[in-house]
Amino acid sequence: MKKSCAILLAGLLIAVFAAPASAWEFNLAGRWLWGYDYIDQAGKAGFFGAYDVAGPGLIGGASAHFATANGWVGARTINAGVAAVQYGVVTGSNASLQWMRTELEPEFKINEAVRLRGLYQIGAGALSQYGLYANSSTFGAYNPIATGQWTQFWFTAQTPWGILVAGKRPFAFGMGAQYDGTSASSEALGVVAPYGPLRVGVVVYPWRQQTWVNSLNTRNIISSTLVAGPTAIQAYRTWDNDAKRQLQPGAFVTFSAGDLDMGAVYEWFTIHNGPAGAITNTNALNANTYDEVLEDGSAYIKYNNGRFFLNAEMGWLRGQLNKSPAQIPLVAVDPGDGGGSFYAPQYNEVFKYMAEAGLMAGPTKVSFLYSWVPGPDRRHGIWIDRQTWENVAAGSFLGNAQPFLPYSLLMSYQYGAGLNAVNRNGEGYMTDAQSLGARMDYAVAANLNFFGSFFWANRLSRGWPWGALTLNQDGNGGFNVLLRGQQTAAPQNTFVGGAPNITEDNLGYEIGAGLDWKLLEGLTCRLRGAYWQPGDWFKFACVDKAVITTAAAATIAPTAADGPFGWGINPNRAIDPIWGFQGIMMVDF
Repeated sequence: MKKSCAILLAGLLIAVFAAPASAWEFNLAGRWLWGYDYIDQAGKAGFFGAYDVAGPGLIGGASAHFATANGWVGARTINAGVAAVQYGVVTGSNASLQWMRTELEPEFKINEAVRLRGLYQIGAGALSQYGLYANSSTFGAYNPIATGQWTQFWFTAQTPWGILVAGKRPFAFGMGAQYDGTSASSEALGVVAPYGPLRVGVVVYPWRQQTWVNSLNTRNIISSTLVAGPTAIQAYRTWDNDAKRQLQPGAFVTFSAGDLDMGAVYEWFTIHNGPAGAITNTNALNANTYDEVLEDGSAYIKYNNGRFFLNAEMGWLRGQLNKSPAQIPLVAVDPGDGGGSFYAPQYNEVFKYMAEAGLMAGPTKVSFLYSWVPGPDRRHGIWIDRQTWENVAAGSFLGNAQPFLPYSLLMSYQYGAGLNAVNRNGEGYMTDAQSLGARMDYAVAANLNFFGSFFWANRLSRGWPWGALTLNQDGNGGFNVLLRGQQTAAPQNTFVGGAPNITEDNLGYEIGAGLDWKLLEGLTCRLRGAYWQPGDWFKFACVDKAVITTAAAATIAPTAADGPFGWGINPNRAIDPIWGFQGIMMVDF
Protein backbone atom coordinates (compact mmCIF):
# COMPACT_ATOMS: atom_id res chain seq x y z
CA MET A 1 0.00 0.00 0.00
CA LYS A 2 2.79 2.38 1.00
CA LYS A 3 4.62 1.53 -2.21
CA SER A 4 1.50 2.27 -4.28
CA CYS A 5 1.00 5.64 -2.53
CA ALA A 6 4.63 6.58 -3.14
CA ILE A 7 4.32 5.77 -6.83
CA LEU A 8 1.07 7.78 -7.07
CA LEU A 9 2.64 10.81 -5.33
CA ALA A 10 5.70 10.69 -7.57
CA GLY A 11 3.45 10.60 -10.62
CA LEU A 12 1.48 13.62 -9.46
CA LEU A 13 4.67 15.63 -8.81
CA ILE A 14 6.00 14.74 -12.26
CA ALA A 15 2.70 15.81 -13.84
CA VAL A 16 2.69 19.15 -12.00
CA PHE A 17 6.25 20.15 -12.78
CA ALA A 18 6.17 18.83 -16.32
CA ALA A 19 2.99 20.79 -17.20
CA PRO A 20 3.40 23.68 -19.64
CA ALA A 21 4.21 26.96 -17.86
CA SER A 22 1.38 29.48 -18.04
CA ALA A 23 2.26 31.92 -15.25
CA TRP A 24 1.90 35.66 -15.83
CA GLU A 25 4.45 38.27 -14.72
CA PHE A 26 4.03 41.39 -12.60
CA ASN A 27 6.26 44.46 -12.84
CA LEU A 28 5.95 47.64 -10.81
CA ALA A 29 7.44 51.06 -11.43
CA GLY A 30 6.59 54.30 -9.72
CA ARG A 31 7.71 57.38 -7.87
CA TRP A 32 7.28 58.97 -4.47
CA LEU A 33 7.35 62.77 -4.30
CA TRP A 34 7.97 64.92 -1.22
CA GLY A 35 7.66 68.58 -2.15
CA TYR A 36 7.79 72.08 -0.69
CA ASP A 37 6.41 75.20 -2.41
CA TYR A 38 7.02 78.80 -1.34
CA ILE A 39 5.64 81.95 -3.00
CA ASP A 40 6.39 85.51 -1.84
CA GLN A 41 5.74 89.03 -3.11
CA ALA A 42 8.75 91.33 -2.62
CA GLY A 43 6.79 94.25 -1.21
CA LYS A 44 3.27 95.37 -0.37
CA ALA A 45 2.25 96.68 -3.78
CA GLY A 46 0.03 93.75 -4.75
CA PHE A 47 -1.77 92.73 -7.92
CA PHE A 48 -4.98 94.12 -6.39
CA GLY A 49 -3.52 97.25 -4.87
CA ALA A 50 -1.76 98.15 -1.65
CA TYR A 51 -1.95 95.62 1.16
CA ASP A 52 -4.51 96.09 3.95
CA VAL A 53 -6.43 98.77 2.04
CA ALA A 54 -10.06 98.68 0.85
CA GLY A 55 -12.18 101.30 -0.89
CA PRO A 56 -15.52 102.70 0.36
CA GLY A 57 -17.54 100.04 -1.45
CA LEU A 58 -15.69 97.25 0.38
CA ILE A 59 -16.32 98.52 3.89
CA GLY A 60 -19.43 97.52 5.82
CA GLY A 61 -21.06 94.57 7.51
CA ALA A 62 -22.36 93.01 4.28
CA SER A 63 -18.98 93.09 2.55
CA ALA A 64 -16.32 90.43 2.75
CA HIS A 65 -13.17 91.52 4.58
CA PHE A 66 -11.41 92.53 1.36
CA ALA A 67 -8.82 94.67 3.14
CA THR A 68 -6.92 91.51 4.11
CA ALA A 69 -7.05 90.04 0.59
CA ASN A 70 -3.42 90.90 -0.10
CA GLY A 71 -0.92 88.64 -1.86
CA TRP A 72 -1.98 86.70 -4.94
CA VAL A 73 0.10 83.53 -4.70
CA GLY A 74 -1.14 81.69 -7.77
CA ALA A 75 -3.91 80.37 -10.00
CA ARG A 76 -2.65 76.81 -9.63
CA THR A 77 -5.02 74.50 -7.76
CA ILE A 78 -4.39 71.82 -5.15
CA ASN A 79 -6.26 68.51 -5.52
CA ALA A 80 -7.73 69.29 -8.93
CA GLY A 81 -11.26 68.10 -9.52
CA VAL A 82 -14.13 68.02 -7.04
CA ALA A 83 -11.94 69.06 -4.10
CA ALA A 84 -9.87 71.65 -6.00
CA VAL A 85 -8.66 74.65 -4.00
CA GLN A 86 -7.01 77.58 -5.75
CA TYR A 87 -3.79 78.94 -4.24
CA GLY A 88 -5.62 82.26 -4.59
CA VAL A 89 -5.05 85.25 -2.33
CA VAL A 90 -3.57 85.22 1.19
CA THR A 91 -3.71 87.72 4.04
CA GLY A 92 0.02 88.43 3.95
CA SER A 93 2.62 88.52 1.21
CA ASN A 94 3.68 84.87 1.15
CA ALA A 95 2.45 81.30 1.32
CA SER A 96 4.00 77.85 1.57
CA LEU A 97 2.92 74.23 1.38
CA GLN A 98 4.67 70.94 2.06
CA TRP A 99 3.04 68.01 0.29
CA MET A 100 3.48 64.35 -0.59
CA ARG A 101 2.33 62.17 -3.47
CA THR A 102 2.85 58.60 -4.72
CA GLU A 103 2.34 57.20 -8.22
CA LEU A 104 2.42 53.46 -8.92
CA GLU A 105 2.61 52.09 -12.47
CA PRO A 106 1.90 48.34 -12.48
CA GLU A 107 2.26 46.11 -15.53
CA PHE A 108 0.64 42.70 -15.80
CA LYS A 109 2.33 40.64 -18.51
CA ILE A 110 -0.26 37.98 -19.30
CA ASN A 111 1.91 36.44 -22.00
CA GLU A 112 4.35 37.63 -24.65
CA ALA A 113 1.53 39.31 -26.58
CA VAL A 114 -0.94 40.67 -24.00
CA ARG A 115 -0.27 43.23 -21.26
CA LEU A 116 -2.29 45.33 -18.84
CA ARG A 117 -0.94 48.65 -17.57
CA GLY A 118 -2.22 51.26 -15.16
CA LEU A 119 -1.51 54.19 -12.88
CA TYR A 120 -2.54 54.23 -9.23
CA GLN A 121 -2.19 57.48 -7.29
CA ILE A 122 -1.98 58.04 -3.54
CA GLY A 123 -2.41 61.72 -2.76
CA ALA A 124 -5.10 63.60 -0.89
CA GLY A 125 -7.76 62.17 1.37
CA ALA A 126 -10.56 63.55 -0.81
CA LEU A 127 -11.30 62.41 -4.34
CA SER A 128 -9.23 64.44 -6.75
CA GLN A 129 -7.76 64.27 -10.22
CA TYR A 130 -4.23 64.94 -8.97
CA GLY A 131 -4.04 64.50 -5.22
CA LEU A 132 -1.44 66.13 -2.98
CA TYR A 133 -1.38 65.23 0.70
CA ALA A 134 -0.70 68.35 2.81
CA ASN A 135 1.69 67.64 5.67
CA SER A 136 -0.02 66.79 9.01
CA SER A 137 -3.51 67.36 7.62
CA THR A 138 -4.65 63.98 9.06
CA PHE A 139 -2.77 63.51 12.32
CA GLY A 140 -2.67 60.05 13.90
CA ALA A 141 -0.76 56.85 13.20
CA TYR A 142 -3.84 55.03 11.83
CA ASN A 143 -5.70 57.99 10.36
CA PRO A 144 -5.67 57.54 6.56
CA ILE A 145 -3.67 60.15 4.68
CA ALA A 146 -5.10 59.41 1.26
CA THR A 147 -7.69 57.75 -0.88
CA GLY A 148 -5.92 55.64 -3.46
CA GLN A 149 -7.34 55.94 -6.97
CA TRP A 150 -6.88 54.24 -10.31
CA THR A 151 -6.49 57.06 -12.84
CA GLN A 152 -5.45 54.93 -15.83
CA PHE A 153 -5.85 51.31 -16.86
CA TRP A 154 -5.48 49.89 -20.36
CA PHE A 155 -4.40 46.84 -22.30
CA THR A 156 -2.28 46.18 -25.38
CA ALA A 157 -2.14 43.06 -27.52
CA GLN A 158 0.33 42.18 -30.26
CA THR A 159 -1.65 40.67 -33.13
CA PRO A 160 -0.61 39.60 -36.65
CA TRP A 161 -2.23 42.73 -38.09
CA GLY A 162 -1.04 45.29 -35.52
CA ILE A 163 -1.15 46.36 -31.88
CA LEU A 164 -4.62 46.43 -30.38
CA VAL A 165 -5.13 48.94 -27.55
CA ALA A 166 -8.14 49.87 -25.37
CA GLY A 167 -8.78 51.48 -21.99
CA LYS A 168 -7.93 54.80 -20.37
CA ARG A 169 -4.38 55.93 -21.02
CA PRO A 170 -2.36 59.16 -21.32
CA PHE A 171 -2.45 61.00 -24.64
CA ALA A 172 1.00 62.42 -25.36
CA PHE A 173 1.91 63.51 -28.87
CA GLY A 174 4.69 65.57 -30.42
CA MET A 175 6.16 68.30 -28.23
CA GLY A 176 3.07 68.49 -26.04
CA ALA A 177 1.86 71.80 -27.47
CA GLN A 178 -1.66 70.37 -27.43
CA TYR A 179 -1.46 66.83 -26.03
CA ASP A 180 1.15 66.80 -23.24
CA GLY A 181 0.17 63.48 -21.68
CA THR A 182 -0.85 64.87 -18.29
CA SER A 183 -4.09 66.70 -19.10
CA ALA A 184 -5.17 64.88 -22.26
CA SER A 185 -6.13 61.20 -22.17
CA SER A 186 -7.64 58.69 -24.57
CA GLU A 187 -10.09 55.83 -24.06
CA ALA A 188 -10.60 54.94 -27.71
CA LEU A 189 -10.32 51.48 -29.19
CA GLY A 190 -7.29 51.59 -31.48
CA VAL A 191 -5.14 49.57 -33.82
CA VAL A 192 -1.53 50.56 -34.50
CA ALA A 193 0.26 48.98 -37.45
CA PRO A 194 4.06 49.39 -37.57
CA TYR A 195 5.76 49.26 -40.98
CA GLY A 196 9.46 49.68 -40.29
CA PRO A 197 9.98 53.35 -39.31
CA LEU A 198 6.33 54.12 -40.09
CA ARG A 199 3.47 53.67 -37.59
CA VAL A 200 -0.14 54.09 -38.67
CA GLY A 201 -2.94 54.11 -36.13
CA VAL A 202 -6.73 54.24 -36.34
CA VAL A 203 -8.92 54.84 -33.29
CA VAL A 204 -12.66 55.02 -32.65
CA TYR A 205 -15.00 55.42 -29.70
CA PRO A 206 -17.79 52.84 -30.23
CA TRP A 207 -19.58 54.65 -27.40
CA ARG A 208 -18.68 57.76 -25.44
CA GLN A 209 -20.75 59.61 -22.89
CA GLN A 210 -21.55 63.13 -24.02
CA THR A 211 -19.53 65.92 -22.44
CA TRP A 212 -20.39 69.34 -23.76
CA VAL A 213 -17.47 71.24 -25.29
CA ASN A 214 -18.21 74.78 -24.16
CA SER A 215 -14.98 76.05 -25.70
CA LEU A 216 -16.97 76.87 -28.82
CA ASN A 217 -19.45 79.13 -27.07
CA THR A 218 -18.64 82.82 -27.21
CA ARG A 219 -21.20 85.21 -25.81
CA ASN A 220 -22.56 82.85 -23.16
CA ILE A 221 -19.54 80.99 -21.90
CA ILE A 222 -20.39 80.46 -18.25
CA SER A 223 -24.16 80.20 -17.90
CA SER A 224 -25.33 76.59 -18.21
CA THR A 225 -28.86 77.87 -18.86
CA LEU A 226 -27.79 79.77 -21.95
CA VAL A 227 -25.07 77.45 -23.20
CA ALA A 228 -26.36 73.90 -22.99
CA GLY A 229 -29.81 74.24 -21.51
CA PRO A 230 -30.90 73.79 -17.89
CA THR A 231 -29.46 70.79 -16.08
CA ALA A 232 -32.80 69.01 -16.33
CA ILE A 233 -32.50 69.02 -20.11
CA GLN A 234 -29.44 66.74 -19.94
CA ALA A 235 -30.95 64.13 -17.61
CA TYR A 236 -30.46 61.24 -20.05
CA ARG A 237 -29.77 57.73 -18.94
CA THR A 238 -26.10 57.00 -19.50
CA TRP A 239 -26.82 54.35 -22.12
CA ASP A 240 -29.42 56.41 -23.98
CA ASN A 241 -27.93 57.04 -27.43
CA ASP A 242 -29.25 60.61 -27.29
CA ALA A 243 -26.67 61.11 -24.54
CA LYS A 244 -23.60 59.93 -26.42
CA ARG A 245 -21.31 61.61 -28.87
CA GLN A 246 -22.66 60.63 -32.24
CA LEU A 247 -19.36 59.56 -33.73
CA GLN A 248 -15.69 60.04 -32.85
CA PRO A 249 -13.09 58.53 -35.18
CA GLY A 250 -9.43 59.48 -35.33
CA ALA A 251 -6.15 58.54 -36.96
CA PHE A 252 -2.45 59.21 -36.60
CA VAL A 253 0.78 58.49 -38.41
CA THR A 254 4.38 58.79 -37.21
CA PHE A 255 7.75 58.32 -38.90
CA SER A 256 10.95 57.78 -36.93
CA ALA A 257 14.32 57.00 -38.49
CA GLY A 258 17.76 58.08 -37.37
CA ASP A 259 17.84 61.76 -36.43
CA LEU A 260 14.30 62.47 -37.63
CA ASP A 261 10.92 61.96 -35.95
CA MET A 262 7.66 63.37 -37.31
CA GLY A 263 3.93 62.73 -37.18
CA ALA A 264 0.36 63.97 -37.33
CA VAL A 265 -2.90 63.16 -35.50
CA TYR A 266 -6.52 64.05 -36.26
CA GLU A 267 -9.90 63.39 -34.62
CA TRP A 268 -13.46 64.51 -35.30
CA PHE A 269 -16.74 64.25 -33.41
CA THR A 270 -20.25 65.62 -33.09
CA ILE A 271 -22.47 66.39 -30.10
CA HIS A 272 -26.25 66.85 -29.93
CA ASN A 273 -28.38 68.21 -27.11
CA GLY A 274 -32.09 69.05 -27.22
CA PRO A 275 -35.59 68.61 -25.82
CA ALA A 276 -35.51 64.82 -26.24
CA GLY A 277 -33.72 64.62 -22.90
CA ALA A 278 -36.17 66.78 -20.97
CA ILE A 279 -37.60 65.32 -17.78
CA THR A 280 -40.73 67.50 -17.69
CA ASN A 281 -43.02 69.02 -20.31
CA THR A 282 -41.93 72.50 -19.22
CA ASN A 283 -38.31 71.59 -19.73
CA ALA A 284 -39.11 70.29 -23.20
CA LEU A 285 -40.89 73.51 -24.15
CA ASN A 286 -37.94 75.61 -22.93
CA ALA A 287 -35.17 73.44 -24.36
CA ASN A 288 -33.10 74.78 -27.23
CA THR A 289 -31.44 72.37 -29.66
CA TYR A 290 -27.65 72.45 -29.90
CA ASP A 291 -25.52 70.63 -32.47
CA GLU A 292 -21.75 70.87 -32.31
CA VAL A 293 -19.11 69.63 -34.74
CA LEU A 294 -15.52 69.66 -33.53
CA GLU A 295 -12.18 68.57 -34.95
CA ASP A 296 -8.72 68.77 -33.45
CA GLY A 297 -5.27 67.60 -34.34
CA SER A 298 -1.56 68.24 -34.37
CA ALA A 299 1.49 67.88 -36.62
CA TYR A 300 5.08 67.87 -35.38
CA ILE A 301 8.68 67.34 -36.46
CA LYS A 302 11.74 66.60 -34.32
CA TYR A 303 15.38 66.52 -35.38
CA ASN A 304 18.34 65.64 -33.16
CA ASN A 305 21.82 64.74 -34.39
CA GLY A 306 23.45 64.68 -30.96
CA ARG A 307 24.79 68.23 -31.26
CA PHE A 308 21.82 70.22 -32.52
CA PHE A 309 18.09 69.66 -32.03
CA LEU A 310 14.98 71.31 -33.45
CA ASN A 311 11.39 70.52 -32.49
CA ALA A 312 8.31 72.21 -33.94
CA GLU A 313 4.58 71.60 -33.65
CA MET A 314 1.30 73.06 -34.83
CA GLY A 315 -1.92 72.15 -33.02
CA TRP A 316 -5.43 73.09 -34.03
CA LEU A 317 -9.02 73.04 -32.84
CA ARG A 318 -11.88 73.89 -35.20
CA GLY A 319 -15.57 73.77 -34.52
CA GLN A 320 -19.04 75.05 -35.27
CA LEU A 321 -22.02 75.33 -32.94
CA ASN A 322 -25.55 75.52 -34.39
CA LYS A 323 -28.51 76.44 -32.19
CA SER A 324 -32.26 76.27 -32.75
CA PRO A 325 -34.74 78.03 -30.44
CA ALA A 326 -37.14 76.12 -28.23
CA GLN A 327 -40.90 76.26 -28.59
CA ILE A 328 -40.87 78.72 -25.69
CA PRO A 329 -37.26 79.96 -25.65
CA LEU A 330 -35.67 81.15 -22.44
CA VAL A 331 -33.51 83.54 -24.45
CA ALA A 332 -34.90 85.97 -27.00
CA VAL A 333 -33.69 85.64 -30.56
CA ASP A 334 -31.98 88.99 -30.05
CA PRO A 335 -31.07 89.39 -26.34
CA GLY A 336 -30.25 93.04 -26.93
CA ASP A 337 -26.59 92.77 -25.92
CA GLY A 338 -25.37 94.00 -29.29
CA GLY A 339 -24.35 90.59 -30.54
CA GLY A 340 -27.30 90.01 -32.85
CA SER A 341 -29.21 86.74 -32.88
CA PHE A 342 -28.46 84.41 -30.00
CA TYR A 343 -29.16 81.49 -32.33
CA ALA A 344 -26.72 82.45 -35.07
CA PRO A 345 -24.01 79.83 -35.71
CA GLN A 346 -20.84 80.24 -33.68
CA TYR A 347 -17.39 79.34 -34.93
CA ASN A 348 -14.04 78.71 -33.32
CA GLU A 349 -10.74 78.13 -35.08
CA VAL A 350 -7.65 77.86 -32.90
CA PHE A 351 -4.12 77.36 -34.22
CA LYS A 352 -1.20 77.00 -31.78
CA TYR A 353 2.48 77.04 -32.69
CA MET A 354 5.51 75.97 -30.69
CA ALA A 355 9.18 75.50 -31.54
CA GLU A 356 12.22 74.54 -29.49
CA ALA A 357 15.84 74.50 -30.66
CA GLY A 358 19.16 74.02 -28.96
CA LEU A 359 22.79 72.96 -28.95
CA MET A 360 24.64 70.33 -26.91
CA ALA A 361 28.38 70.46 -26.33
CA GLY A 362 30.00 68.28 -23.69
CA PRO A 363 28.33 68.96 -20.32
CA THR A 364 26.49 72.03 -21.65
CA LYS A 365 23.04 72.23 -23.22
CA VAL A 366 21.48 75.49 -24.44
CA SER A 367 17.82 75.54 -25.52
CA PHE A 368 15.33 78.14 -26.72
CA LEU A 369 11.53 77.98 -26.75
CA TYR A 370 9.01 79.98 -28.77
CA SER A 371 5.23 79.61 -28.56
CA TRP A 372 2.23 81.40 -30.07
CA VAL A 373 -1.20 80.62 -28.59
CA PRO A 374 -4.04 82.96 -29.66
CA GLY A 375 -6.67 84.61 -27.47
CA PRO A 376 -10.31 85.75 -27.72
CA ASP A 377 -11.75 88.36 -30.09
CA ARG A 378 -13.70 91.08 -28.23
CA ARG A 379 -15.36 93.94 -30.08
CA HIS A 380 -17.67 96.71 -28.83
CA GLY A 381 -17.65 95.24 -25.32
CA ILE A 382 -18.56 91.63 -26.16
CA TRP A 383 -16.96 88.51 -27.58
CA ILE A 384 -18.05 87.98 -31.16
CA ASP A 385 -19.37 84.71 -32.60
CA ARG A 386 -16.12 83.90 -34.41
CA GLN A 387 -13.34 83.06 -31.99
CA THR A 388 -9.71 81.94 -32.09
CA TRP A 389 -9.33 80.78 -28.49
CA GLU A 390 -10.14 77.81 -26.26
CA ASN A 391 -12.03 79.21 -23.30
CA VAL A 392 -10.16 78.25 -20.12
CA ALA A 393 -13.30 78.57 -17.99
CA ALA A 394 -15.17 75.95 -20.01
CA GLY A 395 -13.23 72.98 -18.67
CA SER A 396 -12.74 71.31 -22.05
CA PHE A 397 -9.49 72.93 -23.12
CA LEU A 398 -6.28 71.06 -23.89
CA GLY A 399 -3.51 72.29 -21.59
CA ASN A 400 0.21 72.37 -22.39
CA ALA A 401 1.84 72.74 -18.97
CA GLN A 402 4.77 70.38 -19.48
CA PRO A 403 6.60 72.14 -22.38
CA PHE A 404 6.62 75.43 -20.43
CA LEU A 405 7.60 74.14 -16.98
CA PRO A 406 11.37 73.88 -17.66
CA TYR A 407 11.38 77.59 -18.56
CA SER A 408 8.78 79.13 -16.22
CA LEU A 409 7.91 78.18 -12.66
CA LEU A 410 5.83 81.27 -11.88
CA MET A 411 4.22 83.05 -14.86
CA SER A 412 3.17 79.81 -16.52
CA TYR A 413 3.06 76.98 -13.95
CA GLN A 414 1.96 78.90 -10.83
CA TYR A 415 -0.10 81.76 -12.32
CA GLY A 416 -1.53 80.21 -15.50
CA ALA A 417 -0.57 83.12 -17.79
CA GLY A 418 -2.56 85.45 -15.54
CA LEU A 419 -5.80 83.93 -16.86
CA ASN A 420 -6.34 81.10 -14.36
CA ALA A 421 -5.30 78.71 -17.14
CA VAL A 422 -4.79 75.41 -15.30
CA ASN A 423 -5.04 71.90 -16.65
CA ARG A 424 -6.93 68.98 -15.12
CA ASN A 425 -4.03 68.37 -12.74
CA GLY A 426 -4.25 71.93 -11.43
CA GLU A 427 -1.02 72.96 -13.18
CA GLY A 428 -0.78 76.31 -14.95
CA TYR A 429 0.17 76.82 -18.58
CA MET A 430 0.37 79.59 -21.20
CA THR A 431 -2.56 80.74 -23.30
CA ASP A 432 -3.39 83.94 -25.18
CA ALA A 433 0.32 84.71 -25.23
CA GLN A 434 3.44 84.89 -27.31
CA SER A 435 6.28 83.44 -25.25
CA LEU A 436 10.05 83.28 -25.50
CA GLY A 437 12.20 81.12 -23.25
CA ALA A 438 15.90 80.35 -22.91
CA ARG A 439 17.65 77.84 -20.71
CA MET A 440 21.20 76.63 -20.14
CA ASP A 441 21.99 73.35 -18.40
CA TYR A 442 25.47 72.45 -17.18
CA ALA A 443 26.25 68.98 -15.81
CA VAL A 444 29.13 69.40 -13.35
CA ALA A 445 29.01 65.66 -12.72
CA ALA A 446 27.13 62.63 -13.97
CA ASN A 447 24.68 63.00 -11.08
CA LEU A 448 24.51 66.83 -10.72
CA ASN A 449 23.03 69.32 -13.19
CA PHE A 450 22.69 73.09 -12.72
CA PHE A 451 20.49 75.30 -14.91
CA GLY A 452 19.50 78.91 -15.44
CA SER A 453 16.49 80.13 -17.40
CA PHE A 454 14.80 83.26 -18.77
CA PHE A 455 11.17 83.62 -19.84
CA TRP A 456 9.24 86.52 -21.38
CA ALA A 457 5.68 86.77 -22.66
CA ASN A 458 3.15 89.26 -23.98
CA ARG A 459 -0.61 89.03 -24.41
CA LEU A 460 -1.63 88.40 -28.03
CA SER A 461 -5.28 89.44 -28.01
CA ARG A 462 -7.17 92.61 -27.12
CA GLY A 463 -9.97 90.38 -25.85
CA TRP A 464 -10.01 91.37 -22.16
CA PRO A 465 -11.82 94.31 -20.53
CA TRP A 466 -10.47 96.58 -17.82
CA GLY A 467 -10.98 94.91 -14.45
CA ALA A 468 -11.11 91.42 -15.94
CA LEU A 469 -9.43 89.93 -12.85
CA THR A 470 -11.25 90.48 -9.57
CA LEU A 471 -11.61 88.95 -6.09
CA ASN A 472 -14.19 86.47 -4.87
CA GLN A 473 -14.64 85.13 -1.34
CA ASP A 474 -14.60 81.34 -1.44
CA GLY A 475 -16.98 80.85 1.53
CA ASN A 476 -14.23 79.60 3.86
CA GLY A 477 -12.73 82.97 4.72
CA GLY A 478 -10.29 82.89 1.81
CA PHE A 479 -10.25 84.63 -1.56
CA ASN A 480 -9.96 83.35 -5.10
CA VAL A 481 -8.99 85.35 -8.15
CA LEU A 482 -11.96 85.35 -10.51
CA LEU A 483 -11.62 85.85 -14.26
CA ARG A 484 -14.71 87.86 -15.14
CA GLY A 485 -13.57 89.03 -18.54
CA GLN A 486 -15.64 86.42 -20.38
CA GLN A 487 -18.85 86.47 -18.32
CA THR A 488 -21.87 88.09 -19.89
CA ALA A 489 -23.16 88.81 -16.38
CA ALA A 490 -20.15 91.05 -15.67
CA PRO A 491 -20.82 94.81 -15.98
CA GLN A 492 -17.76 95.14 -18.23
CA ASN A 493 -19.29 93.04 -20.99
CA THR A 494 -22.10 95.08 -22.48
CA PHE A 495 -22.43 96.40 -26.00
CA VAL A 496 -23.33 99.86 -24.76
CA GLY A 497 -21.19 101.24 -21.94
CA GLY A 498 -18.91 98.24 -21.59
CA ALA A 499 -15.33 98.49 -20.41
CA PRO A 500 -12.58 99.24 -22.94
CA ASN A 501 -10.27 96.50 -24.13
CA ILE A 502 -6.87 96.25 -22.48
CA THR A 503 -4.32 97.45 -25.01
CA GLU A 504 -1.22 96.85 -22.88
CA ASP A 505 0.22 93.44 -23.67
CA ASN A 506 3.34 93.03 -21.50
CA LEU A 507 3.07 90.06 -19.10
CA GLY A 508 6.57 90.57 -17.73
CA TYR A 509 9.76 88.55 -17.54
CA GLU A 510 10.97 85.71 -15.32
CA ILE A 511 14.45 84.58 -14.31
CA GLY A 512 14.98 81.12 -12.88
CA ALA A 513 17.74 78.83 -11.60
CA GLY A 514 17.94 75.38 -10.12
CA LEU A 515 19.59 71.99 -9.91
CA ASP A 516 18.87 68.28 -10.24
CA TRP A 517 21.03 66.20 -7.90
CA LYS A 518 20.92 62.41 -8.01
CA LEU A 519 21.96 61.68 -4.44
CA LEU A 520 21.69 57.89 -4.73
CA GLU A 521 20.44 55.40 -7.26
CA GLY A 522 16.68 56.02 -7.30
CA LEU A 523 16.84 59.18 -5.15
CA THR A 524 16.90 62.65 -6.76
CA CYS A 525 16.67 66.12 -5.23
CA ARG A 526 15.26 68.86 -7.48
CA LEU A 527 15.53 72.51 -6.40
CA ARG A 528 14.44 75.55 -8.37
CA GLY A 529 13.80 79.22 -7.70
CA ALA A 530 12.34 82.00 -9.84
CA TYR A 531 11.83 85.77 -9.90
CA TRP A 532 8.95 87.25 -11.91
CA GLN A 533 8.27 90.93 -12.56
CA PRO A 534 4.63 91.18 -13.73
CA GLY A 535 4.04 93.40 -16.75
CA ASP A 536 1.71 96.36 -17.29
CA TRP A 537 -1.14 94.18 -18.57
CA PHE A 538 -1.95 93.32 -14.95
CA LYS A 539 -2.36 97.00 -14.00
CA PHE A 540 -5.39 97.14 -16.30
CA ALA A 541 -6.65 93.60 -15.71
CA CYS A 542 -6.53 93.55 -11.88
CA VAL A 543 -8.90 95.75 -9.91
CA ASP A 544 -7.39 98.04 -7.29
CA LYS A 545 -9.26 97.50 -4.01
CA ALA A 546 -8.54 101.07 -2.90
CA VAL A 547 -10.64 102.71 -5.65
CA ILE A 548 -13.74 100.46 -5.45
CA THR A 549 -16.82 102.48 -4.50
CA THR A 550 -19.49 100.05 -5.72
CA ALA A 551 -20.76 97.97 -2.83
CA ALA A 552 -19.63 94.34 -2.88
CA ALA A 553 -20.64 91.34 -0.79
CA ALA A 554 -18.62 88.26 -1.78
CA THR A 555 -17.39 89.38 -5.22
CA ILE A 556 -15.94 92.67 -6.40
CA ALA A 557 -17.90 93.60 -9.54
CA PRO A 558 -16.34 96.84 -10.83
CA THR A 559 -18.38 99.41 -12.76
CA ALA A 560 -17.59 102.50 -14.78
CA ALA A 561 -18.00 104.58 -11.60
CA ASP A 562 -15.18 102.84 -9.69
CA GLY A 563 -12.03 104.96 -9.53
CA PRO A 564 -10.77 107.90 -11.57
CA PHE A 565 -10.20 105.67 -14.60
CA GLY A 566 -13.35 103.58 -14.14
CA TRP A 567 -13.83 99.83 -13.82
CA GLY A 568 -11.79 99.66 -10.63
CA ILE A 569 -8.37 99.94 -12.27
CA ASN A 570 -5.38 102.13 -11.45
CA PRO A 571 -2.73 101.92 -14.16
CA ASN A 572 -0.46 104.39 -12.36
CA ARG A 573 0.36 101.99 -9.53
CA ALA A 574 3.25 99.57 -9.22
CA ILE A 575 3.10 95.79 -8.79
CA ASP A 576 5.97 94.30 -6.83
CA PRO A 577 7.80 91.23 -8.20
CA ILE A 578 7.11 87.63 -7.16
CA TRP A 579 9.64 85.17 -5.78
CA GLY A 580 9.05 81.44 -5.92
CA PHE A 581 10.83 78.30 -4.75
CA GLN A 582 10.06 74.63 -5.19
CA GLY A 583 11.98 71.71 -3.75
CA ILE A 584 11.12 68.09 -4.56
CA MET A 585 12.71 64.91 -3.23
CA MET A 586 11.84 62.06 -5.59
CA VAL A 587 12.25 58.32 -5.18
CA ASP A 588 12.05 56.41 -8.49
CA PHE A 589 11.70 52.65 -8.67
